[in-house]
Amino acid sequence: LLALQAIALASSAIPLYRISRRKLPEKWALGVALGYLALAIPMNAALFEFHLLSFALPLLLLAADAYKRQNLKHFLIFLTLALLVREDVALAAIGFPILALLDRRGAKWVLAPFLLIITIVAADFFVIKTFALAGAYKFSLYYRWLGTTAGETLATFFGHPGIILRHLISRPVI
Repeated sequence: LLALQAIALASSAIPLYRISRRKLPEKWALGVALGYLALAIPMNAALFEFHLLSFALPLLLLAADAYKRQNLKHFLIFLTLALLVREDVALAAIGFPILALLDRRGAKWVLAPFLLIITIVAADFFVIKTFALAGAYKFSLYYRWLGTTAGETLATFFGHPGIILRHLISRPVI
């Protein structure tokens, strides 16, 4: 498992190089990829212990590469695969529809990833709730302030952004 994890983390250099090559000279893009491979954080992640989250990084970078190439099909495939790694990958993935809004990419670039993220996260939590020994997501305690039901959580998230901001800058969270 550690070898597979190391391969996954190392393979992240490929989409990183491809993304960098669009904005930098080829030698500099190669330097970015090699610099990533020399970073202590992925090395430590590869050698310390097995984490599924390591498999999300190359998939998110491949999704970013497809986004930059404006290839919606490949973008959604890689985003889906990344979201299937773990439920908290959605926290990083939510940046894509926001970026699409800022880039004025159009409705399909905003709505498709947003709906995909919501659907997969909802399915994740349903599966977790169904099979968890405690009968709920193990970190749900941390999110109780959003509400105890999915409807309350969505109402808080979309209806009261001030509540979220106040929570994020509160002393216990900081």
